[in-house]
Amino acid sequence: MECRLTASVIVYRRRERLPEGDRDAIADLVPVWWEFHTVGSDGEALNDFSFSEVRALL
Repeated sequence: MECRLTASVIVYRRRERLPEGDRDAIADLVPVWWEFHTVGSDGEALNDFSFSEVRALL
């Protein structure tokens, strides 16, 4: 199975101060436009992809 996500997103970052130094971590992703394709041996499959599932993995 092959999965492909094509998206335009706005990336919000937050500054994290750590003993090793500062870093800009991703705070949120806001989708402007996206499409998700799932293709298997039987051709393209319908899916119920939700962008909020990607946010949960941040």
